[in-house]
This record gives sequence, structure tokens and C-alpha cells, in this order.
Amino acid sequence: MAEYVEVMKQKKRMCNSTLCCKCDIFHLCGEDISNCSQFISNNPSEAEKIIMTWAAEHPEPVYPTWMEWLTVVGAIPKAISWDEPLVEAVYDALQEPIPAELAEKLEIDPKPQV
Repeated sequence: MAEYVEVMKQKKRMCNSTLCCKCDIFHLCGEDISNCSQFISNNPSEAEKIIMTWAAEHPEPVYPTWMEWLTVVGAIPKAISWDEPLVEAVYDALQEPIPAELAEKLEIDPKPQV
């Protein structure tokens, strides 16, 4: 069984982006949204397969790191010294991907899927 946290993360993503009427779990639980959680609890393997199949078919967008984005917009020069302790901490933070919610607000496109 896939890691529980990942399955629940993908379930949330699926529920937030798919109409219930297009969801296999919704149809299997008698088309009653109040039964979805109970169906998942009673049929964890089947629910996991449905959720993870959906997730594979709908990959989560990956956004550039802060460093990639700031370099592209010209806010950070490409050649800069990152060897002081405080600057290293900033550098490490800039290597994190931009969170999806913030990237969307900043109108930053996701990276192309490889």
C-alpha cells in the first residue's frame, strides 16, 4: 500500500479538482457524497488504486524554485557569491519550489512535464 499521507494528499487534490459526478469513488459509494469517506475506510486498497491512478493521470504541476524564477526576472544575478553563513541560508531557501498557491497568484507558470 502506498504511503498513507501521499494517498490522502492525492485524494484531497482529486476532490478539489474533480466534479463528484466524474469520480469513480463517488459512483462506487452510491453517488452519495456523505458515503465517500466510509467507502474509503471500508475499501482502502480499492480506494488507493482509484486515487493513485487518478494522480498518475493528473500529475501535480511543479513550479520553478525561487532561485530559478528570480534569476529569470533579473532580480538575482546569475554569478553571485553564496559563501557567507547567512547568505548560504538564503541560498538554501531559494532552492525550494514556489508553492502552487503563491505561484498562481504571481502568475508563474508550472515547469513543463518531462
